[in-house]
Amino acid sequence: MLGYDQSPVNDHASTGTRKIQRTLSSLMGAQQRFVTLSKQPGYPDRITVNHFGAGKMTPPYVTVGLDLWRQGWIVMLTKRGLAVYLALRHQCAGKEDAPFQMTPRTRAQYGISPDTWSRGEADLVALNLLEVSHGVMEQRDAPERSRRTYRLTSQVMKVPPAKVAEWNAAGVRLPAADSELPLLGGG
Repeated sequence: MLGYDQSPVNDHASTGTRKIQRTLSSLMGAQQRFVTLSKQPGYPDRITVNHFGAGKMTPPYVTVGLDLWRQGWIVMLTKRGLAVYLALRHQCAGKEDAPFQMTPRTRAQYGISPDTWSRGEADLVALNLLEVSHGVMEQRDAPERSRRTYRLTSQVMKVPPAKVAEWNAAGVRLPAADSELPLLGGG
């Protein structure tokens, strides 16, 4: 089922099948019923993913543009880079155009070690997916001091990673706005 079994035959008692069935059961049995299964005699069950909300998603949901897969960025990102990217997407709540800050306590809530965070952050900066600067934090629950200020630049994902690497090598500074991205053929 779904190609996750190590068995060369269609073994419904294998470990992979049981894991998938347990996962599907928990997704169907959740309060919001994240997936729905429809029986189709003679064919595999149809799995439908249910989408909730109209526009604004609330935690723990994170939206990611299709260009992550379409342009091949999912292959270019390291695991730690992807983990930090998803945490930052969650934190900025869809407002990538505005810089934001995170306290160490907030970063720790994502379960990413400080070393993994800094290395993932560096990976994202190297791929032009993140801009990092320093600024004074304006929050009541944090002492006033200079902290990292983040600004995601996911619009870069509209361009294949190889082209971005080419621009980096040529010293082309990528702009903040979508409309200002260099043309695919030029630099």
